[in-house]
Amino acid sequence: MWRNLPLSTKLLCSLVLLQTTTLAAGVMWLGHWTERTRIAELTRRLDAQGDALEGFVTFAGGGPRFDGRNETVRELSEDKTLYFEFQRPDGQVFARSGALTPALSQDLRARFRKRDDLEETFYEVEASNGRWIVQSEPLFDGVDAGRAAAGYAHIAIHAQPTLDEIARFRRNMALAALGVLTLTSLGSGVVISLSTRNLRRFAQAIRQVRPPAFDGVIAPAPLSAEEQLLFDSFRGLVAAARSSSEAQRLFIAHASHELKSPIAAAMAALEVTLAKPRAAEDYRQTCLDVLVEVKTLRRLSAAVLDLARIGPRSPAELAARADLRGVAGQVVERWSRVAAERGITIRFAPDDGGTPALVAGDPGLWEIILSNVLDNAIKYSRDGQSIDVAIAAPGAEVVATIADRGCGMGPTELARLGEVFFRADEARTGSDSFGLGFAHAKTLLEGVGGRFEVASAAGKGTSVAVHAPRAQN
Repeated sequence: MWRNLPLSTKLLCSLVLLQTTTLAAGVMWLGHWTERTRIAELTRRLDAQGDALEGFVTFAGGGPRFDGRNETVRELSEDKTLYFEFQRPDGQVFARSGALTPALSQDLRARFRKRDDLEETFYEVEASNGRWIVQSEPLFDGVDAGRAAAGYAHIAIHAQPTLDEIARFRRNMALAALGVLTLTSLGSGVVISLSTRNLRRFAQAIRQVRPPAFDGVIAPAPLSAEEQLLFDSFRGLVAAARSSSEAQRLFIAHASHELKSPIAAAMAALEVTLAKPRAAEDYRQTCLDVLVEVKTLRRLSAAVLDLARIGPRSPAELAARADLRGVAGQVVERWSRVAAERGITIRFAPDDGGTPALVAGDPGLWEIILSNVLDNAIKYSRDGQSIDVAIAAPGAEVVATIADRGCGMGPTELARLGEVFFRADEARTGSDSFGLGFAHAKTLLEGVGGRFEVASAAGKGTSVAVHAPRAQN
């Protein structure tokens, strides 16, 4: 249930819970601290007044006596929040205050603790009019506390008014905390609602997206850096999706076109041959023509399947190492025989004096990449020209450069290089090329962290540099 709640509700609930917990803990702690502080003040006041009263107790013949004629004693005796009495060891009271009613005095007296020790002690009692704090301590004749007590003093101060005041303070704090919680919750709700308004609008706009057009999404003006990042990321995603959708549409269109030609040629040859009886040699020639078209279809389907099977390189493939000089030498040796049929010379400069040209990936992968580039160089070169192949290892990269002096490409063609089914000069390549080789090689190269750098000019040739990160042994 929590997972399905709106983000604004989750944020508001979390903030209200945090504020409630903080305010409740604060109110409880402050109330407890206030009560403890005020009780401590009453206890110190009680102790001071007890010391003052005990100063008027004298010891003479016949036991302890209390001098009540002093002005201070009269004021304390008339204080209705204070009660005191002094007892002889046998429990007989020889002095007490007179401001309280007899019933209340008797109630307090009944709650005084019986003295069975000679230590001063403070404790609380519950009388008919509330709580009192009591100080009980022994009285000694002289300074020698090692003798038996000559009497006892019980002094009580009324704590209930202070406790009532603390209770009112706690109620006021609770009401104030509730008001603060209400105001902050409302404020948080408004802020969160405004902060998430763009996200809600954006989510509603995304629901209107209908691929492959991806129209109808208008991101609102961002109110924060996070929204700016989100909207920019979505726009980039939509652009990539549109590009992918368009590439898929073009792929299907080009594939359909490439497939229709050999199929139409084969069907036409069969229909013409079967239209009337023919000699065996005619049937044989038709079968040969159909076989050529079927081989074309097989090469096209194999190229398309190779391109479709390409995916992220596995850890084992990335862990493999290949010497780009050695692979380039094998590729040049194999394609030199093909180039020789047209009088084209391939010149190889391996730069053997440099450091090892190790790159990530197995040799077979690099053979496909270099073979595709060299094959294109041969196709787009004129008879009798030359092609230069060089390997260099500058710094952290290994670079294989294949340069021809063929027909070259203009800026428009160069920008489309790498698209599937794109051929720079279809009249020159003829039916031997489907425009998939370079796209295949580019995908393989990017899979191992490499990149192509192509420079070309119409009528002056093309130079393709294959950049790959140098691999460690």
